[in-house]
Amino acid sequence: KEAKIGGGIASNCQSGTRHASPVLGRRKNKKGQCEYLIHNSWGSSCAGYAWPCKNGEVWVPADELVNNLLGVLWLQGR
Repeated sequence: KEAKIGGGIASNCQSGTRHASPVLGRRKNKKGQCEYLIHNSWGSSCAGYAWPCKNGEVWVPADELVNNLLGVLWLQGR
């Protein structure tokens, strides 16, 4: 069985540029819904995020993340 050890997302931003960002974590929020911690790979900017952001990191609900993805890449260990 393989275990996920890291990941990233690529989104097609409003400006039309592509931006890849690593997924640093996963948790369940107070409502029991899955959220993913996304890190802004361009730095600590929080400009342009629709979700609360701190130092370039934002927790995004899984259902909303799916609507903002262009693609997903991940690494797996054996």
